[in-house]
Amino acid sequence: MEGLLHALLDGSRVFGSYWDRDGRNVLAGNAYREWLGLDLERVLGVHISEVVGTERYAEIEPIITAVLCDGESQFHESSLVDVSGRTRHVREAYIPDLADGVVRGFSLLVSDVTERVEATAATAAAAAELAAVIDAIPLAVWSYKADGTAVVMSDRWLEITGQSLREWHGHGWLAVVHPDDRARIAAAWDRFIAMPDGSWSEQYRIVHLDTGEERVVADRGLHRVDGEGFAFVGVTDDVTARVAAEDEVHRLVANADALQHVAEFVAARGDAPDVAAFVSREVARLFGADAGGIVRFDEDGSGEVVGWHSDVARAALAVGTKIDLSGLHAVSIVYRTGTSSRRRPRKGPSVLLPVLTERVAVPIRVGDRVWGTLMIASIKPDVIPVTAQARLARFAELVALGISEQAARDELQWRVAQQLAVNELSALALGGGGVEDLLRTAIEKVALI
Repeated sequence: MEGLLHALLDGSRVFGSYWDRDGRNVLAGNAYREWLGLDLERVLGVHISEVVGTERYAEIEPIITAVLCDGESQFHESSLVDVSGRTRHVREAYIPDLADGVVRGFSLLVSDVTERVEATAATAAAAAELAAVIDAIPLAVWSYKADGTAVVMSDRWLEITGQSLREWHGHGWLAVVHPDDRARIAAAWDRFIAMPDGSWSEQYRIVHLDTGEERVVADRGLHRVDGEGFAFVGVTDDVTARVAAEDEVHRLVANADALQHVAEFVAARGDAPDVAAFVSREVARLFGADAGGIVRFDEDGSGEVVGWHSDVARAALAVGTKIDLSGLHAVSIVYRTGTSSRRRPRKGPSVLLPVLTERVAVPIRVGDRVWGTLMIASIKPDVIPVTAQARLARFAELVALGISEQAARDELQWRVAQQLAVNELSALALGGGGVEDLLRTAIEKVALI
């Protein structure tokens, strides 16, 4: 019988042995010689602590005690160094030998699981390396199963949105999409997942959950087929800076175009009311404002609207409207300080056009005096760009140039008319006209000029 057991142990890939209740060896297979370099005859009758060593025995003694006391099998994984110096990963099974309810000893079956452990470690290392690569790239990488279960999401998504993986999976990611974009993006996503060969490419705004900051992201994704059916993989890129740069280019081009149009119009020497109306319209449209206008400061301390444009009925203002310059609004601040102003008017019945919640005004300087102001206003706050004052000042300079040229032309016309009147009076006097005729003609000419 013992020979049969030896044959079974030696023919198996299992490292097998039997130990009595006192922990002494009764039977051992050839693996002890191959793995540990031990002489089998010298192992028989030896206590297990002498075979495996003091340190190793301290690790497995509680397991052996449990087997002998409880009569239940115990399993344990560990590693050992064989006779060649190679580290082997093993799985140990401690199986009690029961007879009439009494534990007489136990069998120790040791399986070599080195390949499995190393393969698992290699897989884990590869997964960790992949995760590190994913987290290193400046894109949020994501993957869904067909049922909406999250497979992977890189930490970049948390950085962009402030949303955790638990909140993100399924359709949870839609919670961070800007309210004005959410319905469009949700409908586009539903169309994408319904088309097995479709692709996903969308740009939209998100609102960071922690900071409330609005950002722009671009998504790209596609379907893939795995062992469990369809799934979706893709990336999300924060393109806020790029979009802002593109907007800035467009703004600069639009600003340059508008300046050129105004310069050409002023150079054409149009009438002052035409120039005021044209400039008011151009600046309102350029800055996306609901109204634009020019106010002249009169000597009596009041202001008068000489040009106004608005596509919104509630923000309309008639040319010729008088403005009180004693209040604390953008136009009055320009009048008192000669500097540009950006303000939101106080509430009250005396506020002119209270619907305009944000106003920006810059001075129009003609010579050494502040002639008036060029202004824009909006119904919604934070619509007018922060750079509006500096940019609006360029248009005010062109308006001032047009006013100066108009004043110079008016002065020249007045002097010509004055000289013509003097010439006519001189001719009348030299021609022998009566005093009454001379006086009547003089009064008429003075009234005309």
